[in-house]
Amino acid sequence: MTYNKFIEIIPGTSTIMPLYRFLGEFFLLQLLFIVASVAFCILMSTLSKNSAVSLSSSILFGAAYIFILKMPGLLSDVTHITSAFFLGLNSSFEIITRSFAEKTGAYYINTCSASAILLAWTALFILISIFIFEKREEYI
Repeated sequence: MTYNKFIEIIPGTSTIMPLYRFLGEFFLLQLLFIVASVAFCILMSTLSKNSAVSLSSSILFGAAYIFILKMPGLLSDVTHITSAFFLGLNSSFEIITRSFAEKTGAYYINTCSASAILLAWTALFILISIFIFEKREEYI
């Protein structure tokens, strides 16, 4: 429901959450983000033959993603789409308190959808890594 073009109701923002539930969701989202980041680094490692190149490309990719998102006006129209990438889901506190939805405009992002997105990216990175690794083993 929209009352004004500047005012919109965000579902789930007026609930009171117990501390144990907040901490559980917070640590779960952080764990899923770490697993997705490690899976991404594994993918970069399987794509390159040199470990130094894979490490530096992973770090540079993350830094470039954060730099591009922080530049005003560059990607302001697509922030609700770029937030579905796993690097955009690094702040568990903002996701749980729904300030992430207010900041990016991605109202579909809540704890459950962020967990599903992080799990999907993790599975995609791992599956691509396994496929590339098996193809590389066939040629040896």
